[in-house]
Amino acid sequence: MGLDSIELVMEFEKYFSISIPDREAEKANTVGKLVDCVAKILNIEKYDFKLRDDTFFSLKKAINKLTESENKFLITDKVKDNLKFEDKEQLSKLEELINLNLPGIDINKEKTIGLFARFKNWINFSDTFDFNEITWKSYINVVLAHNMETTINPSQIKSKYEIYIVVMRIIVDKIGVDYFEIGIEKSFTDDLGVD
Repeated sequence: MGLDSIELVMEFEKYFSISIPDREAEKANTVGKLVDCVAKILNIEKYDFKLRDDTFFSLKKAINKLTESENKFLITDKVKDNLKFEDKEQLSKLEELINLNLPGIDINKEKTIGLFARFKNWINFSDTFDFNEITWKSYINVVLAHNMETTINPSQIKSKYEIYIVVMRIIVDKIGVDYFEIGIEKSFTDDLGVD
């Protein structure tokens, strides 16, 4: 285990208030194995997608309210088919209704052209995602991870799915990879570049 992996394990231990034995940490070479390792220590046995499903339902309800229609889209549908990315005001209202930040979507309504504005945008760079292939299912994972402080209570984690969301956020924060690079099957060393 290199320095990066040790620091990463320490972050997981700190967040979950657990101690991961060295032998177990060395076996946790993929995201899924790490989730299983943490779940075993926390005595959690199953994946429960209630948090994801409830978040999707809230988002769908808010979108239908804002568009004054009854869009019957599914969690497997593409995000681009249900959001108007050019309508910054509607997107901003959507964030207010669901009380979550929508990562990867530029909701900044300012269109100033001055040098100061460009410099400010450069400093406050925000990632945008290519939504051509992103489904609601994978985007909800990102929304939950991005808003982890409000969506996950570390003392009330009851599902491997919630552990996965926390692991996703910590990996993004500490390694700097994109949310969509992370998956259950991804190797820390080969896929995510952890030493």
